Amino acid sequence: MEPVTIRTYEGQIVELTLADGARIRAHVISVDPDQLDNHVIYDVLEVRSPGPAPERWKRTPLATGAHRIVGIQPTDGQRYLKAPGSIIRKPWWRFW
Repeated sequence: MEPVTIRTYEGQIVELTLADGARIRAHVISVDPDQLDNHVIYDVLEVRSPGPAPERWKRTPLATGAHRIVGIQPTDGQRYLKAPGSIIRKPWWRFW
């Protein structure tokens, strides 16, 4: 996917399907189309299918390139500063 497409989901809770087969419910925290590699920062809320690397989902937030996202589906269409169910205490990413 293109970063510009994913940017429309910034702040929303979505279901992501990644190129390695993992499916997760995540809060899209930030999308920076000018960054070369890890331009999508997201908070993992639920792992629906871990794919080949289940230990990856133990840390959050995570970052990935938009090219690794093969599917994105919004859940409720609402935008959140901190998503319900998130374990992040404060929105530190807003102070960059």
